[in-house]
Amino acid sequence: MGKFRPWVLWSAIPFGVIGVAMFTAPNLSTSGKVIYALVTYNLMMMIYTVNNVPYCSLTGVLTGDNEERTSLAQYRFMFAMLASLVVQSFAMDMVKFFGKGNAAKGFQMTMTVFCSLAIVFFFITFFHNQRTGSARPQTKDITGTGYSGPVP
Repeated sequence: MGKFRPWVLWSAIPFGVIGVAMFTAPNLSTSGKVIYALVTYNLMMMIYTVNNVPYCSLTGVLTGDNEERTSLAQYRFMFAMLASLVVQSFAMDMVKFFGKGNAAKGFQMTMTVFCSLAIVFFFITFFHNQRTGSARPQTKDITGTGYSGPVP
């Protein structure tokens, strides 16, 4: 299963749950709401790190070909920007639709949709990214001596 993929799987549901919790407005005092926001934000940053560091590291173990690694990273960033565009384009309309005048409820439901999609995509990442061979970097004889060790 590798070193990185399990972390993407194990952190998927906590990521979604904490993401929704961040956009849930509990019926607390002002101080309670500030503490709630502080706790949920910090939990999200921790689970984001637990998920994203291994997710980004997958590129390095899926292939040993530097050009393929570069291509994978480009696709990852392209789809991240596309997802960002989708969220920015539809979030406020979704808040209005789900909230029907109650912005807090609208944000909570909108985040429930987005976080559910995130969980699905994390599961897809886990189940469809399997190492299929050696991911050691390809080496070259750059000295002309026959040495084919790691490129410095």
